[in-house]
Amino acid sequence: MSSSVSTVKQKLANGFVIFTAIWSSAIMPVIPAYAKMLDNKELPSLGSDQIIDENNTEHLAAEYTKTVGTFLSQKKTMKDLSQIAQDYARNKVSSEATKEIEHWLSKAGNVKLNIDFDKKFSIKNSQFDWLIPWYDQEDILLFTQHTLHRYDERFHTNNGIGLRYFHEKSTIGMNAFIDHDFSHAHTRVGLGVEYWQDYLKLNANSYFGLTSWKSASELNHDFNAKPAHGWDIQVEGWLPNYPHLGGNLRYEQYYGDSVALFGKTKRQKNPNAATIGANWTPFPLFTLNASHKLGSEKQVETQAKLQFTWTFGKNLAHHLDPTKVAETRRLSGNRYDFVERNNNIILNYQKKTVLHLSLPSKIQGITGQSVPLVKSFTSKYPLKHIEWQAPEFLAVGGSISSDDQTATLTLPSYQTSNAAKDVQRINRYRLRAIAYDIKGNASPVAETLIEITHSGSISISPRDMKFHGKGLANGNDINGLTAIARDSLGHAIPNTKVVFVLPNALTLASQKTKTTTSSSVQNSLRKKMQTMKVAKPWEYITTTNDKGEALVQFTSVIAGSYEISAYTGNHQPAKAQVVFKPDSAQASIHSFTITRSGVLADGISTNSVKAHITDKNKNPLANQEVTFSATHAKIVDKATTNENGIVEVTLTSLKAGSSEVTISINGQSETKSVQFLSGKLHQVTILDVPEVYAGRESQVSFQLLDSHGNPIIDAQNDITTIIDKKTESTAIWDTDIDKGIYAAKISGQQPGTHTIQVVMGKTVSQEQKFNTRGTNAVASVAADGSGPLGTLGVIADIEIDINPNRTDFKSGDNPLVMVTLKDSFGNEIENIDPSNIHLGDLKGNDIAWRQDGKYDYIVNLPLTKTGDIDITAHVNGIFSPKTVLTVSHNVDISKIQDVVLPPINNTPQAGETPSISVVLTDSHGNPVNDVKQLEVIIAGTPHTLPATQNPDGSYTVTLPAQHSGKQDVQVIINGKDSNKATLTVQAPTPIPSKVQGNTGEQGVLETVTLSSAALTGLQSGDTLDLTVTAKDAFKNPLTGLASAIALTHGQTGSVTWTDNQDGTYTASLTLSKLGKDNLTATANKVDSNTLKVNVTNRTGHTGVQNVAITPTNKAPQAGETPTLTVTLTDSNGNPVNDIQQLEVTIAGTTHTLPATQNPDGSYTVPLPAQHSGKQDIQVNINGKDSNKETLTVQAPTPIPSKVQGNMGEQGVLETVALSSAALTGLQSGDTLDLTVTAKDAFKNPLTGLASAIALTHGQTGS
Repeated sequence: MSSSVSTVKQKLANGFVIFTAIWSSAIMPVIPAYAKMLDNKELPSLGSDQIIDENNTEHLAAEYTKTVGTFLSQKKTMKDLSQIAQDYARNKVSSEATKEIEHWLSKAGNVKLNIDFDKKFSIKNSQFDWLIPWYDQEDILLFTQHTLHRYDERFHTNNGIGLRYFHEKSTIGMNAFIDHDFSHAHTRVGLGVEYWQDYLKLNANSYFGLTSWKSASELNHDFNAKPAHGWDIQVEGWLPNYPHLGGNLRYEQYYGDSVALFGKTKRQKNPNAATIGANWTPFPLFTLNASHKLGSEKQVETQAKLQFTWTFGKNLAHHLDPTKVAETRRLSGNRYDFVERNNNIILNYQKKTVLHLSLPSKIQGITGQSVPLVKSFTSKYPLKHIEWQAPEFLAVGGSISSDDQTATLTLPSYQTSNAAKDVQRINRYRLRAIAYDIKGNASPVAETLIEITHSGSISISPRDMKFHGKGLANGNDINGLTAIARDSLGHAIPNTKVVFVLPNALTLASQKTKTTTSSSVQNSLRKKMQTMKVAKPWEYITTTNDKGEALVQFTSVIAGSYEISAYTGNHQPAKAQVVFKPDSAQASIHSFTITRSGVLADGISTNSVKAHITDKNKNPLANQEVTFSATHAKIVDKATTNENGIVEVTLTSLKAGSSEVTISINGQSETKSVQFLSGKLHQVTILDVPEVYAGRESQVSFQLLDSHGNPIIDAQNDITTIIDKKTESTAIWDTDIDKGIYAAKISGQQPGTHTIQVVMGKTVSQEQKFNTRGTNAVASVAADGSGPLGTLGVIADIEIDINPNRTDFKSGDNPLVMVTLKDSFGNEIENIDPSNIHLGDLKGNDIAWRQDGKYDYIVNLPLTKTGDIDITAHVNGIFSPKTVLTVSHNVDISKIQDVVLPPINNTPQAGETPSISVVLTDSHGNPVNDVKQLEVIIAGTPHTLPATQNPDGSYTVTLPAQHSGKQDVQVIINGKDSNKATLTVQAPTPIPSKVQGNTGEQGVLETVTLSSAALTGLQSGDTLDLTVTAKDAFKNPLTGLASAIALTHGQTGSVTWTDNQDGTYTASLTLSKLGKDNLTATANKVDSNTLKVNVTNRTGHTGVQNVAITPTNKAPQAGETPTLTVTLTDSNGNPVNDIQQLEVTIAGTTHTLPATQNPDGSYTVPLPAQHSGKQDIQVNINGKDSNKETLTVQAPTPIPSKVQGNMGEQGVLETVALSSAALTGLQSGDTLDLTVTAKDAFKNPLTGLASAIALTHGQTGS
């Protein structure tokens, strides 16, 4: 933009400002006067009269005109005039605007407004305060106070509530404020108290931040900020004689590491400040304040400000009246004064990490190595430099090269020390670094540890390896190898570790007494040199001396060439060859063997022997001269060993038998026998078989003779023994060669008597008997008891015993396991290496076997796993009977703190096995795992029950079957009791019976009850109704048992049971036998109670089913009363009792006659007297007819007349018949023969009545 254009714009701006100033000087004073022209209704009422004088307007106009003229008349430059005009305009506009706004707001309470125009005519730094009384009485005031203002480029609002109590001479107040920073969302709370008197005010406030750290945009987001906690105390007073002038003293304290009490750029830790101030109030509207603040760290702040205050209810004249100032200094005039407090939110700042430098925690390397130093670097602003601090590192030759954000270390020389513990310390250095950006921000201190671990490349050259010594493989001659360690410059390095790699055949000189390893390994090495040379080498580690030399000294007992290497660190090893040779001064016979024997003694056939000559360490000696001699044979005197130390010679003989061959060298001799054989075998004779224990080898002694009875002295073939018809081939040996007596082994036999024959070739001995004793302990053939089955001392049988004798255990139990090993002959086997005795998957090496006696192996086996554990003993494929232990878990309950038993919601049926949930937690509320069993108290009875853990960590415990009713349940573990829960078991309910099951289970028959409603008064033929009630152990009625119920009784009939589906079964039993009977019901082998019944005869007519009659006298005399025997029985043939009378039909006439029961149960019935003739007799009772019997009554017979009797009875005169033969032609004097026939009712003639007959007649005679 051109300068001319800028000048034009500036002039226009200056003109505008001057015009505004003039306009405000001319117009502003007129506004109050113009206000008088307005209707009162158009203006706000402030509670006072309009008293501004018209002359006042003229006065103000003149004053403003004068002021304008004054600054226009001064000699000012255009720039000065412009600036003065702007300042004047701003101040006037600010002042007049403040007055007008206060005028419009001043309806009630107190208003304070500071309007601050900046150079851009912005009012953003203005402040507005308003105190509003809500409850205003003479002695009490409840108010709120509200403030809007800016501080440190932040917009604040302060809202508080206060209460003041007014006394005659003092005022006490309290208040609470919420302060909020709209610009940065900070909030704090303030609490304050007030104490006022005339001309004196005391105020105390405390401030508490409510918001947390927020990024501070006012500091370019390099800091976080939050409200600082703090407090202040202020004393303010005025001169009673001149109340316009006052002073104040304030002390304030804030807390934080970086508090901006003096502004955001002057932060302090826990700052405090004391402020002294003075104020001058010429009239109530206007106050001039000046203050000087002195803070910690010499912070100083001086302020001067103008304050306009408007009190509601007061007119302008009051606010401009100087005499009214004194009123505001007294209690009567300051009830609406604002609360004195710091409305600015003081912030505490926290520096952000705007740059960060990270180094490795540890740097290790060798001398001269270059290592990167900076691990990472981040920065908001560009890096200025990095400050390195490592004086010790630099002092010993280390260096640091830095380029911007990267740096490289060059490591110094490796330091050595005679004290090993100091080596690491003197090679360690501490390095610190701080990074700075272009704004002066520093990173946190970064630190690393530098360690020089080694001198660098150290190696050994083959040229620096030197062997010294005689090289004799005698184990005594010490040989050595020296190696020199040099660095890359060829300098010898002391105190350096050197590793020598030696073949297995070489032994350190300091360990020569410990060189024997395994005899089998050494023999193998001696026999196979090549194998020895490639055997796994071993290492010897040593340290170089001050000259850089490392020495290893060694011996060898094995001749040969060996390679020894030496190296340092990871460098390629240097190699050297050393040679050991046998020591001929130690020549000896290593072995002397017969290579051929048993040829014919013909002077031509040859036997042969071989010798191996070595030194004492078994190294073969070549070209050694050996001396030979033999008895009864021809042999060379001397022979020389070959390159392997072997010499072999032959010999011949003309005499059968043994020849003693002797070898000699270096003063040592050794003799062997060879055999020359005779003719063919002809006879085998058994001489003896010793008696041994079962299974033990024995031997048979026998003699071999040729056809001429000469002993066979060269028998070498195996023989065949035939024992109990079983053949076995075995070797023989001579026991008396001159007599042809030999012996052969007999394998172990079972106890008893056996037969044996010996067969050689086709020649068979006679059969002979021998005995074998009973079993006994034997030593094992091998440490592991292995060998051919059927052999003595070879395991064929394993017995295992457990003590205590059971298979169920708890985890942690240590049952005693005893294993007895036997061979096939029943002999206990001893001397077995117990590491070969395994139990299931548990290896013998892991079992702490011990011997109980000689042949029992025992161990207290710790049971650490739960479940079924197979501990079947086995050795080399031989197994004991399968043995399985069931191990249940012993709960580790030490961590259980809380035991919770949730409510039991299920209501099981009686006899069911309900489950409960149990929550086991530790002291932190976490579930406790791996609890296998719990102690559950049910109705006061403890039960140890298995627990199953659920996915949520709780446990499910299945309770034993319960009887009906409510049971209290509680769980106890680790001494902790759970809460009690109630288990409600339903009343017993009919359920199907289980065919299979255990006693005590639900549905398994437990009790059988036999009952009947009527057990007394039972009579033969009655039907006895029986009821069987079947229940399980929980009183649940059981169904489905009808076919299983059997009734034991003494009656003849059978019963059929009906299942009522309610657990009861009914049946009817017909009682057929008299007397006492015991009834018992049985179902599934469960017997019921016994019902005792007594069956008596039936009584009364209704019980009669069979009637039989027998006349006592079938031919009675007419008129006699015969008796009838009547047998009355029921349907079972039992007599019926208590029959008092019977209906007897005689000749068609029915008579009801009394019956008398006889002892045998029959009845005697006296019949009525009968007339002569045949009468059919039959008895009828209960609708049952008896058999018919015929009663033949004899013809009437004279019988004596009864003097006394009843009419109708036999012998009692019933009829008198008077007759005469001639009743006609009678004349007087005739004798009339009269006959009187006297009969009873049955026409029996009666005698003995002559004197009793009286004849009634008219005659005179008698």
